Amino acid sequence: LAARLQALAEPDTVVIGPNTRRLLGDLFEYRDLGGVRVKGLAEPVRAYQVLRPSAVESRFEAMHGEHLKPVMGRQEEIELLLRRWQQAKAGEGKVVLLSGEPGIGKSRIAAVMRERIEAEPHACLRYFCSPHHQDSALYPVVAQIERAAGIAHEDTPEVKLRKLEASLARSSLPKEHVARLVALVSPPTDTRHSLRETGPQARRKKTLAALLAQLEDLAASRPMLMVFEDVHWIDPTSLELLALVTERAQHLPLLLIITARPTFTAPWAGYAHAMMLSLTRLDRREAAALAVSVAGKALPEEVLEQILARTDGVPLFVEELTKTVLETGLLQERQGHYALTGPLAPFAIPTTLHASLVARLDRLAPVRELAQTAAAIGREFTDDLIRAVAQWPESEVDAALNELVAAGLVIRDDAGRPATYTFKHALVQDAAYDTLLRGKRQALHARIAEILETRFPVTVETQPELLAQHLARAGSPQRAIGLWLRAARQMMARGAVAEAVRQLQKGVALLSALPETRERQRQELDLQIALGAALVGTRSYTAPETGRAFDRARELCERVGETSQLLPVVWSQFFRRFVGGDQNSARLTAEELLQLSERMGDAGGREMGHAGRGCALLHLGALASARAEFMHALAIDGAGEADRTFLYGQSGRVLALAYLSLDLMLLGYPDAARHSTERSLQEAGELSHPTTLCFAHSIATRVQLIGRNVNALAEHAGVVMRFANEHGLELWRALAEIYCGWSRVDARREDEGIDFMRRGWARYGGLGARLAAPLYLVTLAVAQARAGDGEEALAVLAEASRASDAGDERWIDAEIHRVTGDILLASPRPDLARAETEFCAAIAVAQQQGAKLLELRSATSLARLWREQGKSDDARALLAPIHGWFTEGFDTPDVKDAGALLQALS
Repeated sequence: LAARLQALAEPDTVVIGPNTRRLLGDLFEYRDLGGVRVKGLAEPVRAYQVLRPSAVESRFEAMHGEHLKPVMGRQEEIELLLRRWQQAKAGEGKVVLLSGEPGIGKSRIAAVMRERIEAEPHACLRYFCSPHHQDSALYPVVAQIERAAGIAHEDTPEVKLRKLEASLARSSLPKEHVARLVALVSPPTDTRHSLRETGPQARRKKTLAALLAQLEDLAASRPMLMVFEDVHWIDPTSLELLALVTERAQHLPLLLIITARPTFTAPWAGYAHAMMLSLTRLDRREAAALAVSVAGKALPEEVLEQILARTDGVPLFVEELTKTVLETGLLQERQGHYALTGPLAPFAIPTTLHASLVARLDRLAPVRELAQTAAAIGREFTDDLIRAVAQWPESEVDAALNELVAAGLVIRDDAGRPATYTFKHALVQDAAYDTLLRGKRQALHARIAEILETRFPVTVETQPELLAQHLARAGSPQRAIGLWLRAARQMMARGAVAEAVRQLQKGVALLSALPETRERQRQELDLQIALGAALVGTRSYTAPETGRAFDRARELCERVGETSQLLPVVWSQFFRRFVGGDQNSARLTAEELLQLSERMGDAGGREMGHAGRGCALLHLGALASARAEFMHALAIDGAGEADRTFLYGQSGRVLALAYLSLDLMLLGYPDAARHSTERSLQEAGELSHPTTLCFAHSIATRVQLIGRNVNALAEHAGVVMRFANEHGLELWRALAEIYCGWSRVDARREDEGIDFMRRGWARYGGLGARLAAPLYLVTLAVAQARAGDGEEALAVLAEASRASDAGDERWIDAEIHRVTGDILLASPRPDLARAETEFCAAIAVAQQQGAKLLELRSATSLARLWREQGKSDDARALLAPIHGWFTEGFDTPDVKDAGALLQALS
């Protein structure tokens, strides 16, 4: 047909047939040549002369090379988006999540939206997530910046820098933000964009700030449409950025459209300016209309019936199956419709989209091998990479790529050099990949890995996980494992903990294919220690998977004899028992760590051992002994604290400072406690380690609770919640819910606070955590009592007492007795005698532990009761000595309340 059309064309013109015209849509302007007789075909063929590129093409059409078919059954969704766009233009930013199964039309709706507003002044930013880059931090963001700057793979660092500078020169960003964006894409080779860093987490935080600033700079001049596609494949760091953009969007002239499969859970649920649209399948009428639209003419009824029966209303299935029918030769064009050329044979139409796509690949036999090669590389590939892997003559590769594009299987983007190709849909790539035999797959991945290593070393250096993936599929597990460990360490250094977990889990899974040798054991030991440390951040020390990682690490230490690596493993076992609520076992494990560290002369291990023993002693109620341990930990040289934090998953200094502040508050030194809290937060900030930051603010929240500082409590609780959500830290998210419940109760929103606390408590317990259970239960009991449910409050206090017994966690026993007494007095029928007994027990426990603040609080409650009973002299004799003991903290509620009561008693 092409040869016949060429003969019809005038010199220097292009003539195309009807199928090509349909594929091109409105990308070009055409002159209809009408039906022409073509040798070898019985019927005339409609021909078109291509005149020029269309002036009204949309961005989607320009990039995808395919005309938008009429959207069926989506008018309500599009109209809603257009209303949101109007609100965004007025400065009320909106966020819409389009959720639906593959092929349901999420990207199509986003493309229609872009087309509808194309004529309006606006900026458009597009981001594409990839299943092959879920562990590559900020992959879609970097790709967008590179596209905007016109960066090509073969560009030298100097060329990259020049292009980036030219692209960013149009903005009004400060130099530091420009330097951040430059460093994100291409580390500078000179000092023009040099940066001074304090740690990987600080770098990450500043990079996100620069990206947000760039967005705000663009939005300051014109309304903005931002599309983030396929976020079910998003890497956690990009998700963190997306969450920040979502939060900030309400204050910008921005419409953010996000597409995702139903498996994706949005972390920003609840924002008033954000909503989710769940896309359902097309009904029968809409699917039939779409099939006819794809065909361009009416289809025979029996053909249409089979299409509808097998596509089940999924738009992509309808489109692909209709195209397959048109390509089989089963139909013949008539005037205004298609007709069957013969009887409709059984299974003439593939029963699934996969079969449809495979059938289309089979009909492209000469280039099918190249499609398979491309599928092995990934969803996206460049022409220079596929040329190197395919080992075909360049002209043949180009011809094959052109044929794949013409068939609608892949999409070409010529914006940069080399050209980038993308499979039209993930299922298209899957279909091509599945047609490869196992042996050929393995050889192909080995070839890809070799090419990446020898010709694209920069890619390997920055994305070792990509090479690891191909080596694993090539049957080289040992090399792949080493690369996954390297990639995980890179991610951990950037604060991308969730990505690191995925890399390490892949490495551990591959180990089962290796023989049980000493080298394999050493390799597994490195993986398990790193995996355990990463899981501490995303889950908790008490999560089963964390325990399994560290238990296996200890077993491997004993087999291999790696004493140095035993220290972080023993620390993990201490913290698991500590957070699990078994304080005596935790204390013994901390002592084991101290003994090992002393024998090895390891300062980091000694720091962690003293801090750990202090934590256990504090919760056992030995406050003075705990204070001594914390001081021992802080006396150790803090040099190399960042390395220790990475090794142990926690900073020993921050741990000691934070818990020392809690200890000092209980001992009756509120001012010293405040100073220690400030130091812990400062040092945690300098380390920029997500888990350590969450921990420092978490303990600060408990200190403020004990000290009854409501405003500071709410502030720290908010910080814990923000960090937990940003970094996917499950344990800290559970604690943050409990803390936010406290702040709501203090704000007289008891019912809401109780819901938060119970939800957080359930999540906390689900992770196997029991640490501080008595404290959390006492505060829940106080909330129940304030809500008027004294009976339930007493039941919760009984549970708190059982929790104290179970873990020998005695540090809050005085509060259990005191709050019980308060609730007994507040009941409709006050039990004065029992309340007095509880107050006396609280004072006795506090005195035994040296908890002066709790002793003062309990004595105040008892003195108030005695005053009401006419025992003012006894009350004054009880309260005056303990109040007079305090030499600081005179502005704290407990000291002030006791002083006011003493004045009244006088």
